[in-house]
Amino acid sequence: MDNERAAGILLHPVSLPSDQCIGDIGPRARRFADFLQKSGSRLWQILPLGPPGYGNSPYDSSSAFAGNPALISLELLKADGLVTEEEISSSPCSSGGRVDYESVRRWKIPLLNKAAERFIKEGAGGGYPDFCSENRWWLDDYARFISPGNEPGMETVKVLQYFFFSQWEALKKYVNGKGIKIIGDVPIFVSKESADFRANPRLFHTDGKGNPSVAAGVPPDYFSSTGQLWGNPLYDWEEHRKEEYRWWLRRIGHLSRITDIVRIDHFRGFEASWAVPAGAKTAENGKWIESPGADFFRKVREEFPDLEILAEDLGLITDKVRELRDEFGFPGMKVLQFAFERGPGGRLNASNIFLPHNYTADSVVYTGTHDNNTTRGWYNSLEDGERDLVRRYLARPDHDIVWDLIREGMKSCARYAVFPMQDLLDLGEEARMNLPSTVDGNWSWMMGGEDMSGFVSSRFREMAELYGRL
Repeated sequence: MDNERAAGILLHPVSLPSDQCIGDIGPRARRFADFLQKSGSRLWQILPLGPPGYGNSPYDSSSAFAGNPALISLELLKADGLVTEEEISSSPCSSGGRVDYESVRRWKIPLLNKAAERFIKEGAGGGYPDFCSENRWWLDDYARFISPGNEPGMETVKVLQYFFFSQWEALKKYVNGKGIKIIGDVPIFVSKESADFRANPRLFHTDGKGNPSVAAGVPPDYFSSTGQLWGNPLYDWEEHRKEEYRWWLRRIGHLSRITDIVRIDHFRGFEASWAVPAGAKTAENGKWIESPGADFFRKVREEFPDLEILAEDLGLITDKVRELRDEFGFPGMKVLQFAFERGPGGRLNASNIFLPHNYTADSVVYTGTHDNNTTRGWYNSLEDGERDLVRRYLARPDHDIVWDLIREGMKSCARYAVFPMQDLLDLGEEARMNLPSTVDGNWSWMMGGEDMSGFVSSRFREMAELYGRL
């Protein structure tokens, strides 16, 4: 698929239809892969697969390598004789609605632990010993972090990771067999409450007591007037250089095995990172500290010469960041929701880089991302004058504006065109995935089983065919 035009859909597995409180990587994920194939989609973009952290965010995980146990399919465990139909049918959740993280913690995780204990009692055979051996370099640290000083608990943690990666490997094989590539997502930073930070403090800026001395974030931008204070520890890149970036190369190698294309979140952090003093309440008073840039990516290219990498180059992007992206040929992101700003006299700013006529082929176009409102929600929130700019640019009325914007992305010169599933369904703000700098209600949108309709798939496929993306 290299350098070929393709269309794709953005949907995290937690959002798949389920009556078990959260989407998973079992039969319903395969049904979604079938839907992707019928839609003519050759890309499935997901969010990070790790255990979610604060606010249920997949970008604040307890491990850069572990999988989220909550995504394990109970149906597949039942087929292996590790849970019963009666146990599955005791789910406190009904089909559709939103992800119920509290019920996941109270019901699904204990049931998964019970399945792991049964597996251990039966001898923990199959491919489990090999899995533990091959992944010892991260798995042992993670198990100790999750269950410190408790050997049986550590074993359960490892078994759940075996369940996750066994199921994910089978799903990926199924997806790839349909001619679809998975776009994985690697957050540039790790959580301060993670196995990675606790096991490797030398690789981060600390205060000498094992606590981060600075925290990651971004300065004020179009997402937030006070910036975004993420709170993640920042890398001591000099220490990474001394080890020839071994930890990072392992991280990228791990993701390259479980996905097909790697999207680097917050790419600009590889040129410089916004460092906020520890204890600050907002991200306003930080400073830029240099990152290794080209030196790091040369190592990546040496190690993974054929790996396809996409760069999330949104926010405050400088010439140096653009030069770094272009030096290695990483396609950047174009977001249509950012395209329709007013210029002088209220006219459309025709030089806006997010307008399709300004794209280059080495780019990926989106209507919006997981951090944006849905396109319907965004359009409804615009002032009348801004809506008029959208209508005039598209030369269309607004009764079908979301699909008109999907069409605009499809027919652009961008190599890839990827659209959130919520936009294919023309859903409003209630279906938004994440609102940056907030906690409550994020990462919880869930689609219904009926949403994978033939009408939606045929409409998407027609556009993919018309604009050469099949």
